[in-house]
Amino acid sequence: MAILIHILLGIVLSFIGSIPFGTINVTVIETAILKGFRVAAWVVIGAAIIEFIQACVALLFSHFISQNPLTENILFWISIPIFIGLGIYYLRQKPSTRTPEELHGYAGGRGFLKGVIVSSLNVLAIPYWIFYGAYLSSLGWIDLEDRSMILVFSSGVLIGTITILLVYARLGIYAKARFSKLTTYISPAVGYFFFALALIQIVRAVYTHLH
Repeated sequence: MAILIHILLGIVLSFIGSIPFGTINVTVIETAILKGFRVAAWVVIGAAIIEFIQACVALLFSHFISQNPLTENILFWISIPIFIGLGIYYLRQKPSTRTPEELHGYAGGRGFLKGVIVSSLNVLAIPYWIFYGAYLSSLGWIDLEDRSMILVFSSGVLIGTITILLVYARLGIYAKARFSKLTTYISPAVGYFFFALALIQIVRAVYTHLH
């Protein structure tokens, strides 16, 4: 029963964390529109594996990190140049003239690597898992003292992340089928989205400093 609870909580929290537009799901949608579902699926797998690792690390070291506010502050500031860098990358990216069928070889390698990189750059995932891990532990719903249960919970995170991101990939294909000019505007739109995330982080930093 404890195993099932840990898996279900991991799935639910991964859904909650992935539903709002963020670095990973926006990248999956963009990839599905420009490269096709097959490549997007490889991006999903790469991103989900990193999410699994991040959840494990965050929960294994949650006590240490939660007692060291400087760590979370560093992750907060690191996210700003990352978002700006991703914004520049997508604004400079030119639409591919190749069809999804021509990208068959691309799917197994670069798509997976893209998912790994983007998910690794999502440093805000670590504070997310630390917060919910500590909260659920305080309620007695998950056991952070048992490392095997942490692995079980993180496996739920892996399952949930793959599921919700594949839904986003399908949404990208659905949108592409109905808006023929979407491939022209998707990369700049994603670029501006990441600039907006960087701006939000800066505003939050200024607001926190003033208050």
